Amino acid sequence: MSSDEPWDLTILYPANYHEWADRLYCSNTEAAFLSLGIDPESVAIASEDEPRPHYGLHHGELIRRRDAIQDALEGRYLEFSPTTSGKSLLRLSDFVRWARGRAWPLPEELVRIAAAQAEPVVSYRAEADEEHARGDTQSEVKGRENGPRPESLQMLKRAEELAIELLTEDIHRAKSDIARLICRRFKATGEFDVKDKNLANRLFHHKDAPLRGSKFEEAKAIARRRKLGK
Repeated sequence: MSSDEPWDLTILYPANYHEWADRLYCSNTEAAFLSLGIDPESVAIASEDEPRPHYGLHHGELIRRRDAIQDALEGRYLEFSPTTSGKSLLRLSDFVRWARGRAWPLPEELVRIAAAQAEPVVSYRAEADEEHARGDTQSEVKGRENGPRPESLQMLKRAEELAIELLTEDIHRAKSDIARLICRRFKATGEFDVKDKNLANRLFHHKDAPLRGSKFEEAKAIARRRKLGK
């Protein structure tokens, strides 16, 4: 991307908001690109051999926004969030709220996914802690429930789909590894909040677990067919 080619990056590398709908965090540079409707990862690949890349028609505004975000971070108007990978990143919904407060023009899709991400996620851990704090026994909890809650069924359905995906990648994955990787995905996307062990029990070991016993073998069979393209 040389400076004598004023390309429109929103056309060359449009932001994939479908993908970013499932990603809660971004860097300050990624936030600047997304706020202009540009896919940061595509630009990074295209300019990886250029020590000082030029961003075409959006170069000036991109640098201005990136620097403004950095200033907001240093002034604590915005804050980085620690992640499990050890990186400090911006929460996308926090960035969009801040940018709208500054009257920045933003793509409608970015505003929409940020609003969706700002909604509270289902927290099974908090629910379990609350029951424990009340001193509820397992039988008391069971007595209050009239079957699985809708959000629990939704979580298990999604976990079952992800388990088959993981088995398609590696048919020999252990159940504990599958549960761990699914929990990591849930945490990254903000879909659900559940511990590895709890998910493993709900998915593989409980009486009504969707992948208990022979059902796990059926999931493996589905994974094998997918890998073969059948």
